[in-house]
Amino acid sequence: MNELANDVSYSELRAELQALRKKLEDLETRQSAIKPGGRGTLRQRFPRTFLVASILLSVLFVGSGLLWGDQAIQALIVDKDGNVRINGVVGIGRAPIADQSLLVTPKVGNIPLNVTNPGNTINWLTVLSDGKVLMNGGGVGIGTSPTEGNKLSVKGDADFSGKVGVGITKPDATLDVGGNLHAAGNVNPSTGSQGAYLGWNALSGGTGETDFINSKGGGPGGFAFMQAGDPRATLMFINGAGRVGIGTSTPDDNAKLDVKGEIRGKPWYSVSYGWLQGQGAKRMTRTDRSVCFLTMVGGNFAGWGEKVWIEGRKDNYWYLTGESGQKDVKASAVCIGAPDGSW
Repeated sequence: MNELANDVSYSELRAELQALRKKLEDLETRQSAIKPGGRGTLRQRFPRTFLVASILLSVLFVGSGLLWGDQAIQALIVDKDGNVRINGVVGIGRAPIADQSLLVTPKVGNIPLNVTNPGNTINWLTVLSDGKVLMNGGGVGIGTSPTEGNKLSVKGDADFSGKVGVGITKPDATLDVGGNLHAAGNVNPSTGSQGAYLGWNALSGGTGETDFINSKGGGPGGFAFMQAGDPRATLMFINGAGRVGIGTSTPDDNAKLDVKGEIRGKPWYSVSYGWLQGQGAKRMTRTDRSVCFLTMVGGNFAGWGEKVWIEGRKDNYWYLTGESGQKDVKASAVCIGAPDGSW
């Protein structure tokens, strides 16, 4: 074939083959007209002759390469280096479909696709028979070239209809992170859609705070800190007006902090007390948890004998009291201490 192609031009060879096939078709037509019920048409009696003529009309060897198809279309080209070009659709293991360039249906147990490195030591891309895709040795870039050291680089928006696990193989939530979560960006996020937003440094002035932002939608908004269980327990609630409820999800509108239950702690406190002449002794704080002192003594003094003092009594409380022969004597005191006596 190669020698024939080198000695005869493509156009000459093609013209002779077309003439041969035309003669065969004319003979077939005449034979059918003369003997309609004869021994069969020439195409049926000499199928190989017709097949060879058809193949030779569509195949041309050029040098050490191969071209299949009409010269203008060139459906298949194999050059002398083994490079292949196909102008059309391809079906492997199945019939091709016009609008799909490549369709592969492997035999049972076969791997549909395997792409290796030049040394055939690493399977770069493997498509398994169950549809799973394995990639080794490099990164994948979607909308961008993969960043060095990253397995996946995405530029642009992405949407996922299932669950995504980061550092975890079986996610239980839409986004399940098996590790630390770092939020940065130094921007004030757009909160046009209702929901929760996590950010950093959204306040003006660069305070470097962590931001929990609620876009309340149609409700009053707020933040709830809950304990899982049945029923789920609300540990603390901050409503949309900034009022905090501990032990309640409906803090009182007249309080910034509403606690349902006992409050204990070790903060220092100070309490002021007042006493007027004619009143009994004013009981103040416990002697084992505080110390009290006078801050003011006054009245309409016209002589002597006024007395105002603080005393501790057997019930372990401080008392503010006094005596005087004058009128309108008054006094005040302040007690400071710690509720648990640790002062």
